[in-house]
Amino acid sequence: MSDSPLTLSTCSPILAGISPLKRLANILLKCDELSEHMHVDVLSHLNTIAKTVHQDMCETAGEFLHKINDEKNTITQVKTVVRIFPEALGHIGEKGRLPIQRAIRKDKAVSFIPLLALAGSYVNVGGEGKRGGLLLPVPGTPSTYVNMLQILVNTASPSMHPDESDDAHLRVLKELRSLKLIQKKDIQDYCLLLHSCYPNARRRFNYLVHWYPKALDSSISPNGSSLIHTAILHSLNSFRMVLKAGMRYYPGNMGFLFKKDINGTTACFSAFLLFGFQNSLECIKECIPPSSEHPILHYVAKHVPRFLEDFIPHYPHDVHIRDDRGRSLFHTRLAESYNYSDSSTKGSTFVHEATDEDIEEKDPVTGLYPFLLVSSSVNADLTSIYEVLRRNPDLIERSKSNGGTLTQKRRLNGDTRNQKELKKTKIGTTLSCTCGLR
Repeated sequence: MSDSPLTLSTCSPILAGISPLKRLANILLKCDELSEHMHVDVLSHLNTIAKTVHQDMCETAGEFLHKINDEKNTITQVKTVVRIFPEALGHIGEKGRLPIQRAIRKDKAVSFIPLLALAGSYVNVGGEGKRGGLLLPVPGTPSTYVNMLQILVNTASPSMHPDESDDAHLRVLKELRSLKLIQKKDIQDYCLLLHSCYPNARRRFNYLVHWYPKALDSSISPNGSSLIHTAILHSLNSFRMVLKAGMRYYPGNMGFLFKKDINGTTACFSAFLLFGFQNSLECIKECIPPSSEHPILHYVAKHVPRFLEDFIPHYPHDVHIRDDRGRSLFHTRLAESYNYSDSSTKGSTFVHEATDEDIEEKDPVTGLYPFLLVSSSVNADLTSIYEVLRRNPDLIERSKSNGGTLTQKRRLNGDTRNQKELKKTKIGTTLSCTCGLR
């Protein structure tokens, strides 16, 4: 009498040479197939054993993922383990780190990060939306790093040449991008340019800048510093990197060389303070070469005028370049001098050196003759006014017939709304000269 489907044909012979793993797999399959015919105590004990074996296997797989090395292991080997034991991706190892967090700190494991991140994203390693652990901080690293992406764009492998390390991490970045595990908005949201503006991450920095150039202007550190000011605090080479990138994508902003920090200090002046004028100037000349048709002297005259005479010998051709509003350097110096109390900006020196054409030409922005442009300054330099008029007294009568006003100039300097209105009218057509000189 038989109450079981067990027959002689269902008994598997013990085959010589079969691996223990395959033998166990065959036994487990048989147990599963025939479980309904087993005694409950036997089945319970077998389930307990199977659970323990599975846990041991996952533990072994997790330890393996913590030790992966691209010189010993292949992508196929790692992928196979992850496919069989996805739980191993969440294995906590030394310093409380996950396998992917361990990989970011191992020179020979960085190449496996995309695989670990992609697989981890399917099983929500680190939590939902954490991209397989990429958006988690790494235990044992400085608190300035919010997540792994910031470390990935910044870290350098000590056992590798800096360029080799930079290339290795850049390949990972590119692969993560192709897998959509890093996004353009991450560059801004996680300040990736601020973390990568170091010489040992130059290629990663340039890659991120090319992907999202706007971040050159919009990146702000936790303490409120712009990217270029932050780079200056790092090193002269970091300053050079950011300035070069700025000139590549924002030449009209002079690469943010004259961007002000929260205290109103320009990046240019900050560099002078930290690196000295000569070192800073050589760096600036490398990024903004003389005779490159950029109106750098206009910016110097406006933002750091005390250094203009030091810049001119290095940018002699640029003295003749007009800015984007058509102003000559002569007019820019006159127009901007009112902002500064430093007597070196007051016009008297360079007015003596001005050509007759400079003296007679109207400022294209305000429509004022040079003597009126000087007169409109809050700190008007009377010596300069006298010198201009002495050289060409006819300008007084000419300004009467053509129109001119100090009030309009002051309004132009102080009110941008009025500035827009003045551009739509011919300045001085209804107002007379109010400088008091006849």
